[in-house]
Amino acid sequence: MTSSGLSTAPETKALNEQFSANKGKLPWPVSKGLITDRFGEHPHPVLKGIKVQNNGIDIKAEEKAAVKSLFSGTVASVTKIPGYDYMVMVRHGLYFTVYSKLISASVKKGDTVTTGQLLGYLGSEEPELHLEIWQDKTKLNPESWLARK
Repeated sequence: MTSSGLSTAPETKALNEQFSANKGKLPWPVSKGLITDRFGEHPHPVLKGIKVQNNGIDIKAEEKAAVKSLFSGTVASVTKIPGYDYMVMVRHGLYFTVYSKLISASVKKGDTVTTGQLLGYLGSEEPELHLEIWQDKTKLNPESWLARK
């Protein structure tokens, strides 16, 4: 049993298996994008001797780019976070995908979404999506889950 208490539900088990079977095959959340900051701990790009920890990846995209769901699921939360604008979290069984830096959100908590469904838009200044994938409370590298371009 996990901390979320959902691991024994049959529908959760099926969704977990479907999500995990798509590792390396999930669609990109933006139509055109370039990874600008990778997952994990690495040296700061400017400050010597400083390490930064990224819980996800950052994807530079086009101005006002549409951000789409990587997989079917239920919107667990839509929150406005200072410095990150809107953050949309989608639950896929015990997996979560988190999309941050959206200037607007097109979904609300409790909505059911499908793969490729619009979640919101990036802004026109520094349009960069912050993407995280979690399995319960474990951070996963989103880059290894996305289909190769």
